[in-house]
Amino acid sequence: MWRFKKDRSLESSIAYICGALVIAAGVGACLLRGLFFTEEMYPFLTLWFVLCCACSLYYLVGVGAWRKSGGGVGAGAVRGITGVNGVSEVSGENRALRILLSVPLIILSLYVIHWLRGPLSSQGTMNEMLRWGLYASFAILVCFCAVNRVGRRIVNVTWSMVGMFLSMSALLAVCGVVKLPFAVAYSNSAEVSATGVRLAGLMEYPNAFGAVMAVFLLERLFAVAVYYGDPKKSVNMLGARSVGLGMECTEAERRSKGAGGVEAEHGKAGSTTAALLRLLPLFPYTAALLLSESRGAWLTAACACAAALLLKRQLIAPLLAAGAAPVAAAALLYRQLARAGLAVEPVPGLLLLAGLWVGALLAGLWLCRRQRSAAGTARAAMLALAVAGWTAAGIAVLLHVRERITGPSSTVSARCSTATPGG
Repeated sequence: MWRFKKDRSLESSIAYICGALVIAAGVGACLLRGLFFTEEMYPFLTLWFVLCCACSLYYLVGVGAWRKSGGGVGAGAVRGITGVNGVSEVSGENRALRILLSVPLIILSLYVIHWLRGPLSSQGTMNEMLRWGLYASFAILVCFCAVNRVGRRIVNVTWSMVGMFLSMSALLAVCGVVKLPFAVAYSNSAEVSATGVRLAGLMEYPNAFGAVMAVFLLERLFAVAVYYGDPKKSVNMLGARSVGLGMECTEAERRSKGAGGVEAEHGKAGSTTAALLRLLPLFPYTAALLLSESRGAWLTAACACAAALLLKRQLIAPLLAAGAAPVAAAALLYRQLARAGLAVEPVPGLLLLAGLWVGALLAGLWLCRRQRSAAGTARAAMLALAVAGWTAAGIAVLLHVRERITGPSSTVSARCSTATPGG
């Protein structure tokens, strides 16, 4: 028992350290404009790799010490990869985990090989090696966090905090509450911006900001859709993840089987407060994505959503219900702010933002619960209402940016002109 507690203690310590590094990476990416500029990247990456080396040394020393004493440090990580009984499992989550770990390492290895063979730009290749080293080490740290209950909570909280921080800081900058000098990008070309202004947020680049917001939006949409699509299955799935990851496997099984089982857990998770928290980020994520006016982010998000729904058709109805109100409210906010050139007075802007957000939350919660509990004609009516919300939002946005959507791409034209001799 004492050895088991020590094992858990060391694993929890490593989870806390990895979680702190994950938080540092998220904060650094937000404050340093996505680590796009090399002069801002070097100091952060120097500190990052030093801390990663210290964390690795601490882990290796701990593993070595406990192996000598007959302990099993790292057993949680092994179970998270191989399964509860130590038998290799080829589940979808394990495959995704292996891809997550292997792809950055493969790309990093290719850059290292290219650098050793003498590239045309040694400095540029070195910069890419540093970036992909960051990506690979970040993926490894996230996986270490995922095999521990505390680490999973840290990753979940960090993900939500980063997404809300990026979206809300940009929206508050539009309302004049937060001073961000380059949060809004201006252009006189209708091919670049239908309204002459695009939201760039802390990343200071609308296309990158739109892509990031699209990722956050898709994650939240599908998380809400999975829960409302089948609440009991959602709770079981969350319990299964706890069983397969970390040292809490048997405890998670006991908790899920005892004291009311799935119904008790769902009664707790299905409270109004928890439901509102699930829906809370949808509106700011959607509004930030629309205000970025990134055609690539819009198209990529739509294609990714359609592809996922083709594989998980049971999520179509709950996803439509969950996203209808936030998307419609975000489209209305987009039209209002775009007309004002993304420059509104603080009080009217905050009132508009808060009013639409509250309305999106309440309407979204009502739609989700009605879609889940209703049957027959009532359920069909709820789905029709959700489809109407999505359609109205799409029409409102497309009518506002139809020239930019159907017109030529200034980026492509510029690249073609530079590639043409004498152009």
